[in-house]
Amino acid sequence: MTDDEFAFHVFNSATEEQLRLVKEDKTVSFVEDQDFLSFWSMNGQFLTRKNIEFKGLGIDQEEFDNIEDIPSERKKYICDIWNWSSEEVFYSAQLYWSFQLNIDKHS
Repeated sequence: MTDDEFAFHVFNSATEEQLRLVKEDKTVSFVEDQDFLSFWSMNGQFLTRKNIEFKGLGIDQEEFDNIEDIPSERKKYICDIWNWSSEEVFYSAQLYWSFQLNIDKHS
């Protein structure tokens, strides 16, 4: 599986899990689950970057790599987008984690 395929898989699984949870009137939280937190630690930055890329927000990898060298107004925009996307992806990652734990309910 390529990096892009992995990211699509995570986001698509999260969407599917969200639909299941809405039907069951449930939510998830893995903020104290060490296995989930390890997954997030290894994949969170990558998934946040992919989320920004997939949404076409016009921020390229070079800007992230050289954030200190760009004008302050653009830097603020990028940091704001990053913070927003990171929060969104953190919840999506929890949905993905729940999907993996409940994969039998999606068959």
